[in-house]
Order: sequence, then structure tokens, then C-alpha cells
Amino acid sequence: MVDLEHLATYVPRRILRSFAGAGTDGISPRVDHISAAILFADISGFTDLSERLGRKGPAGTEELSAIINACFGSMLGPVSRSGGDVLMMAGDALIVAWEALPDGSLHEPLLKAVQCAREIQQGSTRTPEGVTLSVRIGIGAGPAEVYYVGGIEGRWEMMPVGEPFRQMGLAESHATPGDIVLAPEAWEIIREAAAGTPLGEGCVRIDSADAPRRTPGQEPRDLQGVSRQTVEAFLAKPVRVLLHDAGERWLADTRPVTSLFVHLRACDARTTLDCMQEITSAVMKAASRFEGTISGTNVDEKGMKFMISFGLPPSSHEDDPYRATQAAAAIRTALQATDPEAGYGIATGRVFCGVVGDGARREYAVLGRTVNLAARLAHQSHGEIFCDEGTFQAAAGRVQFAAQAPLRLKGLSKPIPVFIPTGTTTQTAGAAKMIGTKRNLRAPCGLSKN
Repeated sequence: MVDLEHLATYVPRRILRSFAGAGTDGISPRVDHISAAILFADISGFTDLSERLGRKGPAGTEELSAIINACFGSMLGPVSRSGGDVLMMAGDALIVAWEALPDGSLHEPLLKAVQCAREIQQGSTRTPEGVTLSVRIGIGAGPAEVYYVGGIEGRWEMMPVGEPFRQMGLAESHATPGDIVLAPEAWEIIREAAAGTPLGEGCVRIDSADAPRRTPGQEPRDLQGVSRQTVEAFLAKPVRVLLHDAGERWLADTRPVTSLFVHLRACDARTTLDCMQEITSAVMKAASRFEGTISGTNVDEKGMKFMISFGLPPSSHEDDPYRATQAAAAIRTALQATDPEAGYGIATGRVFCGVVGDGARREYAVLGRTVNLAARLAHQSHGEIFCDEGTFQAAAGRVQFAAQAPLRLKGLSKPIPVFIPTGTTTQTAGAAKMIGTKRNLRAPCGLSKN
């Protein structure tokens, strides 16, 4: 059995601090109020690299996994040395927090965030494939709320919301690869200790900054009073199942997945705990009903996003694209009154799935062009469910679709055909078959033969 120390590397330290002394029965919807400097580091180059190496089969998957972990390792080292807490590893991005000092000051935490960012930018990774993985960094600061919500089938999510998360997204949107950009609120806090170049919307690109007075680094992870059940409640399904059944070495894989993004625009610092619980419960119930996995959450200046993946171990189905359309419809119905303009995007294709990180902090990630496409479709949708052509072709036998005008999406050279599910047809085939489960657990290094 995997020990608690190892399991705890899959969750932020904030969770460990918040639930010390509480078992599974002690978890209930709640909110922590914090003040922090928040860093958002977005890695460029993963999508092209994952597609290129994915075509090599199992050898390419192993190479991709090694490169991704080297890249994350080069970022997590500076985070650890500066005392940061990784709140999320959202696909190919990091969100890190340095909480305020006891007197409430954010000056030193911001200087630590900037120092960490400068170290990260010095460690951009050039891969054997000739692709440079560069990083764009945005930093915000201020009061925030950290929600602990869900509880469906014993699964919980940590959802941080508030001004610094809006700020970090705004700052990152003004950054180019290699830049460190501060939101105007963060810049005001350290402007006497830094020099920078003004950009749009009050953001500032950092040119130089004083070193923080002290950088003790992360203290050893304190697990006093933390139960195994509490940690496991915050783990994604593939991690919980495969660590128990097969061991972590099985977790790297390139496989066909249908990705569903839910983009909620109505969530901000004014969102109540009851509303956050309602939203997260609706997403969790739909994911559970159709056997998908919540494989990522994110909050930025554009709203709150859930990524649900259909086809991850241990629940892969031949009809995963169909399941994704039905889950999206169920979520939209449940949240219609809360956010009628929420966006829903679905795309189907091969992606990299596996553990990313290092010995101090790791997460199960789903990366690839399919994921990016689903996110961009959700961003373009306002109350509709936008599906790509791969999903349309796979689900057309059971779902009626209406074709829409092709969309031009960021990062894609050609317009993308879009299809909106309008209803279901009478199923002519038998019940969907489970695929890939036992075979994947037997395959060496967890590499799917699908």
C-alpha cells in the first residue's frame, strides 16, 4: 500500500493544514479566507510535443513523460525553495500561492513569487525533439476564498476563488514567453522594491526586483492529525484506483479520450458557499452518472472551469463521446438558473495521461490538442454544447446534431467544424462495452494498446 507521505504529494499543503484532525466524516462544505500572492505559470510547447511523440507509440509516451516531468521539475524546484504551495497543476500550467505574513503583509510573499518566477524563467527546457518549452508568468495578490466542496461518492474538490486569481489571469494574458508580468494591484505593493515596463491595463513586466529578506523554503510536510481518508477524498479517480491496484508506474499512457469542458462565467468573489456547493455537486453527479473523471479545475479572470475526461482508467467505454454529450446536457440543465451563459465544449482524440511533477508535488494530468480544443469550444459557447467533428462522428449513431458555421479558434490555422447535440436517437446497438480496463492494467508501464 502507498504510504500517506506519498499520497500527500498529490494535494496542496493548504488542504493538509485545513483538515488536520478531521477524518472523512469531518469533511463538509466550507471556506477558508486567505490573503496571498498567486503565480500562474503557463507552459508553451506541450501540445505540439505531445502530438509528435504520441505518433511514436509506447516509446514516444515514455519520452514525453520524461520531458514533461523534467520541465515541471525545473519549475517545482524554485517553488519549493521559495516556500510556495502548488494549489493546482492545471494541465500544462501551475498555480502557486505564497500566503500573507501573520501581520497580513503581502510584500515579502510577492517578492518570493517574483524570485521564484525569475528562477523558473532561467530554466526553460529544450527537448530532444527540438521543441523549446517556454513559460509565461502572471502574478496577482490580495484576499481570496478557498472552497472545499462536493462530497459526491466521497470525492471533494478544492476551489480557490477571488481577486488574485482574476489578476493572475489578466497579467498572464499580457505576457509573452519568458515574461514575468504583475497585475496592477500586485505591482503597487512592491513598486518601491522593483523595476518594470508598463504594459496594457496597468500590468507591469518585471525587469528587476529586490530579493526577499528571507527564503526558508518549504517546511517538511506536516501530516500530524491528517488521515489517509482525508487525503484520498481529494485525489482524482485514476490516482486512487491505480495507486491501490497497480502502483504509480502504471499511470503513464497515451489513449483516446473525450474531453468535456464546463466554463462558468457567473462565479467570482461574491459566489456563496451554497452556490459553489451546488455547482460542484451538479458537475460531480453528472461525471459519476456517466462514468467520467473530473481531471482538472481552474479559476481565472474568465471564470471557473471544470474538465471532465471520458476514457481514463479504470472506466473506458466504446461510447465515451456519447456519454460526454449526455453529461454536458445534464450539467446544463442543473445549472441553467445559476449560469445560463455557461459554456460547454467537447472534443475527442488521443491525449497524454499520466503523473507529472516531482517527489515533492505531483498530479495526474491530461494533456494534448484535444483538451485545448474542448476548452476553446467551451469559451466560444454561451449556453450551448459545442462538439468537434471527432465527437460528432463517434456519437452520431445515438445523438442528433445540428451543424454550425465553422469557428476560428485561437492557435488553430483552419476553421473548426462545430456540431450542437439536439437530442438522442433510438439506440440500435447493444449496451456499450467497457474497453481497456483489464488490458491496460496488464500492459507494461501502463501503456494502452488501444
